[in-house]
Amino acid sequence: SVELAKDALGRPRQADQFYADPFRIIAAGRFSAEKGHIDLVRAFRTVLQKADRPVELYLLGDGPERGRIENEAQSLGLAGHIKFPGYVPHGPDLYTYLDQAHLYCLPSLTEGMGRGLIEAMARGLPCVGSAVGGVPEYLAEDCLFPSADPEAMARKILSVMNDASRLAEMSYANIKAAQA
Repeated sequence: SVELAKDALGRPRQADQFYADPFRIIAAGRFSAEKGHIDLVRAFRTVLQKADRPVELYLLGDGPERGRIENEAQSLGLAGHIKFPGYVPHGPDLYTYLDQAHLYCLPSLTEGMGRGLIEAMARGLPCVGSAVGGVPEYLAEDCLFPSADPEAMARKILSVMNDASRLAEMSYANIKAAQA
């Protein structure tokens, strides 16, 4: 289970908070093949090409696939748009990253409970994720995409990133779901 301390809970975000540029997408977790970060990097390329505003991707974490993920970002010409802060421990530093982001993306190919997803939801961060494991128990169907499908992931991100009202609704729903 995930126990959320009082300082882990954020507040619902208002629509006007989603207009700030650049639009920041964040994912946090161990860099291993089953977590789908390669697919997120590939999806981000499409997002960057089709977005009508500046976009950045923050990939928090470390693990055996980090070099491969960084190489993929480099080979796709995304190095200046993707940040790799490394492992960020749970607590105030993680909350800062989550609070500065506009959207959390969970690209996993397989997932149990999705602790990082729940932590992002608790901060009031709108979230999208692959429809695997326990993720559909936490996110509404319209926040899900098929796993291992970078194009579907990109479409989902693009469909929400310019809809500030929808992002605010997702923020509110996520705080309530995380509290439950």
